[in-house]
Amino acid sequence: MVSGSSTVMPLAELAAEEFNLMQSSYRVNVKSGGSGVGIVDLAEGRADIAMTSR
Repeated sequence: MVSGSSTVMPLAELAAEEFNLMQSSYRVNVKSGGSGVGIVDLAEGRADIAMTSR
């Protein structure tokens, strides 16, 4: 799971789509909610990557 910044979201979605096409045994999911949400999700184990922007 990739979670965080809505500013980074469009680029992260494109990267996830390409990765998912190339690696069918893995699935990358992207969730928006803001940089703060991404950091909390990462800290609490709900995300593997936090997207942040400032």
